[in-house]
Amino acid sequence: MSAPLADREKALARMNGNEEVYDEILDLLVDTLPAKLAELQTAQQQSDMPTIERLAHSVKGGSASVGATPISMAALALEECARSQSGAEVPGLLGALLDEFERLRGLVRPG
Repeated sequence: MSAPLADREKALARMNGNEEVYDEILDLLVDTLPAKLAELQTAQQQSDMPTIERLAHSVKGGSASVGATPISMAALALEECARSQSGAEVPGLLGALLDEFERLRGLVRPG
């Protein structure tokens, strides 16, 4: 069974219950994450571990802010992999991150 896509209640608690702010940040994440994911794919093709580490760290923080734990955890795994220079694992970890983003995007923007 997959983990919940987003822990809305936990994220809302960090935002003093402001649902409008939460929705804006979630929309911003869904709008901006594709560019970062594309950059990650390019960095992976170039075996650019420092860039993968930096971008994965950014994705981890942005997704954690809205309680998107599966994305945040996938980004953390990718960040740690890049930090340790374990390039062989990057394609699978990046694939998992892309899959989690698609799950979230499908929830936020169905159809």
